[in-house]
Amino acid sequence: MEFDVYLPCEPRWLCEPLLYFFGVLFLILIIWLIVYIVKESRRIKTHSYIVKRRLKRRIRPRVNNRKR
Repeated sequence: MEFDVYLPCEPRWLCEPLLYFFGVLFLILIIWLIVYIVKESRRIKTHSYIVKRRLKRRIRPRVNNRKR
């Protein structure tokens, strides 16, 4: 499948490698963005879980059985 890309460069041996280079660079960027979004969502879920645990602890504090 051939795509029509209108590049203002004349030597075909120069334009095609540039087109492939930018295509691969774009794919790497998309993959990196997906990985970054997944990592951030995990970090947000972990943080919200920790905050919920801290709030429960404030509502029902642990009983201290030490004698003073």
